[in-house]
Amino acid sequence: MQIKYSGDKPIISQHGITFNTTKEDKYIYLKSAIHILHIIDMKHNYEFDNNIPDDKISKMIREYQTDIEQDIEKEELRYERKLRDEIKNVKESNLTELDKNIWIKNLKLMQGYRIQRAINKLYYEHVIAIIVNLINKNQITNMILPFNKSYFHLVESIKNALDTNKNHIKSNIEIINKNNELALKFTIN
Repeated sequence: MQIKYSGDKPIISQHGITFNTTKEDKYIYLKSAIHILHIIDMKHNYEFDNNIPDDKISKMIREYQTDIEQDIEKEELRYERKLRDEIKNVKESNLTELDKNIWIKNLKLMQGYRIQRAINKLYYEHVIAIIVNLINKNQITNMILPFNKSYFHLVESIKNALDTNKNHIKSNIEIINKNNELALKFTIN
């Protein structure tokens, strides 16, 4: 079970396989999430390197949650059951045998791909939870982050997690001008 790029969400049927480009692989946000961890964790006072190899990403996350791989293994097994149930549902459908066989072959063909996407998403969800815990623990009240798609997506996920947290912590995202460059200002109340 490793972190590596998979790709956009596949749409699988008896007619073939296409990809939903609006449903990106959560892998693309993991390096930026590590950067946020380094910003809010006081023990990381060194400059962030964006060229983190995939195997080091999981190692850096384990620093915050030592049992993350056991959690992800359990969640991966649940996802594999879901994939088996999909095949079972296709077998029980009213399609022709040819259509059923094609759909099942397409599902099996994309199984590894989909499992990798699920693993990446699970790591992403765990990192968001770790960031929220650190925000609470370190009483972080604001962050200034680069203005780009990755950080904006992450800040929105963190904002949603804080809002649905048992304490319903409100936060705000602003686009500001910092040294003549756009930046994200994330304020936590």
